Amino acid sequence: MEVTEVSEWYEAQISEDARKHAQTMADHKRHMQQAEAAIGRLRPNLSAASKSDYMVWLRGFIKAGGAPTHAYDYPWERNNFGHRTWFTVVRDCTIPPLYGSSSLSLIVMPGVQINGGATAKELMGIGHNSVYWMDGFTHNSIVPIYSDTTL
Repeated sequence: MEVTEVSEWYEAQISEDARKHAQTMADHKRHMQQAEAAIGRLRPNLSAASKSDYMVWLRGFIKAGGAPTHAYDYPWERNNFGHRTWFTVVRDCTIPPLYGSSSLSLIVMPGVQINGGATAKELMGIGHNSVYWMDGFTHNSIVPIYSDTTL
């Protein structure tokens, strides 16, 4: 290859990389907008969860024979940033599929049903959301403990 051919190939490669990057960024922006809209529709069914809400679930889970799966060296409150926030689900609703930093941790209060009454074993299509049911103390995700969640 001559210098001119290498230069033309290099310019074409950079152009293609820039196009791919722009497409990736546009896809990310669209995903975030869709997530914001889905969370907005879900919010009337949610209430901000407290550490004590999670502790009630965790103690019930352990009493039922479960065990934590992950231990973190930071306090529970540190998880409440961006959208990766803990909520209690206070009304029957459908949980939309949310992924990555848009996903939620949800404590389903007693008597409340999500996705038509789906259980942890039946729940599908909700993305990376973590769900913790007070009825039966089941879950579909990891079971974390934090530096300030004393049992």
